[in-house]
Amino acid sequence: MLILTRRVGETIRINNDIAVHILGVKGMQTRVGVEAPAGVSVHRQEIFERIRAQGDDLPSTAPSSEAVSVDPRDLFIAVNPIGASEAELEKGPVSGFVDDRTHGDYLIFLAGLQAGTGGSYVDA
Repeated sequence: MLILTRRVGETIRINNDIAVHILGVKGMQTRVGVEAPAGVSVHRQEIFERIRAQGDDLPSTAPSSEAVSVDPRDLFIAVNPIGASEAELEKGPVSGFVDDRTHGDYLIFLAGLQAGTGGSYVDA
């Protein structure tokens, strides 16, 4: 569990598409706003439990088998979080990248990807 301290007006980002805004604090209550894509369900815990108790299916956050079959190097190249040149993004013969700096940044990217997907990607 990640524990953060935020002030009113500040935001927490989850990936590129989810934002949690701290809107206000009154006594023991915090007012938050959640921006998420249309396909992402956002519920208070008690509502979530009621939905589960009724047996309704909730979308899973686990990656699909199709997503897992994607080479994580291709994801790194598509996102290009380090602004690398085309030459720096040359894939290694077996895994990783030819350029040492790019390969190091890729390993950090891969660790985050594995953490976010429950370890579904296992390439280095």
